[in-house]
Amino acid sequence: MHPQWTSAPPRYARMMEPKRIVPSHFNKDGKPKRGYAREEVAKAEAARFGMNYYRCDVCDRFHLTSK
Repeated sequence: MHPQWTSAPPRYARMMEPKRIVPSHFNKDGKPKRGYAREEVAKAEAARFGMNYYRCDVCDRFHLTSK
């Protein structure tokens, strides 16, 4: 039970799973990473910033990551 609830959780939340942040799609602040639709653009941006890129399994776009 949540510490702020005096009884059972609200009815709408009983069957919901807790939200999970997927590290491949979200940054450490919980916001979605910038997604690039085309691999060529992601590759160019990664080269420009000295980073790597990968295809995200959540949104099917490309994100940058540190080397």
